[in-house]
Amino acid sequence: MSRILPAAVTALLFLTLFCTAAEAQDFRIYTRLYDHSMTPAADQPRERIPVASRSLTLFHAGKVYDWISEIGEVIIFDPSHRRFLILNTSRKISTTVEFEQLRQMLKIASEVARERVDELRNDSNGLTEAAAAIEFQLTPQFAEKIEGDGQRLSLTSGFLQYRAQCAKAPEPEIGAAYYDYADWMCRLNYVLHPQTLLPGPRLMLNQSLRQQGLLPTDVELRTEFEPRLHFEAEHTIHWKLDTSDRSLIHLWESRLRSDDVRQLSFRDYQRTVLGTTAEQ
Repeated sequence: MSRILPAAVTALLFLTLFCTAAEAQDFRIYTRLYDHSMTPAADQPRERIPVASRSLTLFHAGKVYDWISEIGEVIIFDPSHRRFLILNTSRKISTTVEFEQLRQMLKIASEVARERVDELRNDSNGLTEAAAAIEFQLTPQFAEKIEGDGQRLSLTSGFLQYRAQCAKAPEPEIGAAYYDYADWMCRLNYVLHPQTLLPGPRLMLNQSLRQQGLLPTDVELRTEFEPRLHFEAEHTIHWKLDTSDRSLIHLWESRLRSDDVRQLSFRDYQRTVLGTTAEQ
């Protein structure tokens, strides 16, 4: 299974939790991503909706480990060093993405997207709808609604909708660090998978959650432009790590230090694992 689409959508939907003041608190989140576009009937029971991806996210000692076992890849958020580490255990390769490097790549991506908007608007075939969809992603605007005693949040527009079932963050410090991770993961995801949505809409959802002090337990994404997407991410949170979780973290950290793992540039990692060339 490729991480490209499932992981891209999961990151668009999924906000994870990272602790700063409460770094000693370890916990895990298990995520199932459902693809509603594969089941046209709106009233399908959950068990009949195809699962596009499963992932395990572990929070430990100030880092966040996002693991998809099907492809043997873990993305490690390392805020103290302002970077992401990406390890592919199957291919025995790794790469590092510095936060500043990520900012520069996103700046270039935004410039390219704006140029594409101009090209589409000037196209003789009248591709103004496609141009408007890209422009919305660059500068998204939503109508926000909070319902259910503050536990349901929706962002709607003519292009894209988010609906989130939420819970209050247990501590302000956890919530603050949680949104920081969510923002950075959203940015990284677009650089890893530029064929998915631009990060603007996801960042707007993050902002709304931050303002309300909410953590999502279920998030639904639906687009009204091509390609039409309809995904739902279900997150199960456990506020402690088990023995197998700690063993996985030890294994990943050991492999990152191993001579058997080749450290590649981000561009070469993209080319090797995803078959694409990263924009720089």
